[in-house]
Amino acid sequence: MKHRWYAVLGVLGLLLWACSGPTGQLDPQAQGGGGGGGGGFQGAIFTSLGDGTLVNGNVYDRKEDVYLNGGPQTCSAQGLPDGQYYFQITDPSGSVLLSGYGPDNGVITVSGGFFTAYTGTHAYNTVIRCGVNTVVVQLYPFADTPNPGGEYKVWLTPVADYRPGEGVFGFLPNRSKTDNFKVRPSGGGEEEPRPVAIYGYKWYDTDTDGVWDEGELPIGGWRIELTPPEPPEVGYTSTESGSLGRYSFLVMPNTGPYTVTEVPPPPGWWPAGQWINTTPTSGTVSVGTTDTPGPNFGNVCLGPGGGRTIGFWSNKNGERAMNGMPGGMADTLAYLRGLNLGGRFRQPL
Repeated sequence: MKHRWYAVLGVLGLLLWACSGPTGQLDPQAQGGGGGGGGGFQGAIFTSLGDGTLVNGNVYDRKEDVYLNGGPQTCSAQGLPDGQYYFQITDPSGSVLLSGYGPDNGVITVSGGFFTAYTGTHAYNTVIRCGVNTVVVQLYPFADTPNPGGEYKVWLTPVADYRPGEGVFGFLPNRSKTDNFKVRPSGGGEEEPRPVAIYGYKWYDTDTDGVWDEGELPIGGWRIELTPPEPPEVGYTSTESGSLGRYSFLVMPNTGPYTVTEVPPPPGWWPAGQWINTTPTSGTVSVGTTDTPGPNFGNVCLGPGGGRTIGFWSNKNGERAMNGMPGGMADTLAYLRGLNLGGRFRQPL
């Protein structure tokens, strides 16, 4: 038991401090990426079509096509805590409410870690995921986003944590799950074509082989640029729980070539030279009439990164540091369990 606890402490030290900058934050937010979607509880939310099918780059043809899913990130991971939840839709920054809020959108019930019931006025379907009958809820109706890239953010929060007049229209960011999605703008006329997406992912290349292997985690908040135009269009890989590490850009069909480039973190956030690319830092892509995959980018962090030893995390100083985190030790351990890590014989930590 003692060795198992040390393993947890070691992983915790790696996640919180290794390869981080002076502020010691986990997500690479210093480049200016959006807010995280992990929330203060386990599990994930994500969007899909009404039959549960995932969409490349989270880009949809119509607002009516977007449905909300919830549960474990993968079938072997932990699901959402059982209970009742509200949802809402905003622009990506969370400053503009685009739907009803609080109870206006109805109530989603989670049982066994999955969405299992919905009560409200939105359409919903029942689909099978991971061998479980789950509910997917249509997000429409909601207003058009002011975001020029056609991007939206969906929020999920426990009914018990809803606070009217606080947070983001009553949803507290540290007690909510979020996921971003895009809807193609409609053409200006019958003959004007709709945009298509260039999409890809950023991941942590643990074995440095330049291949995204099973078990290697995506990285959110990383800056990605698209050229043309000049200056480049800037995006960030998603930090949301259901689409972590994904980037996407909307362009007109039958155009290109475009160059997609990853931008290293700025000096001072991660010590210079610690983040090493294991794939080319840019790639070229042309699009036809359908969504087109762009390059995926792999990186690994080298060097000490200011990490703490197991001795630190197992004494009173480490205990004090862990208890001082948002949510305390309980939320920290819930986060670790949600990563579905395994020990020497693949037993959960």
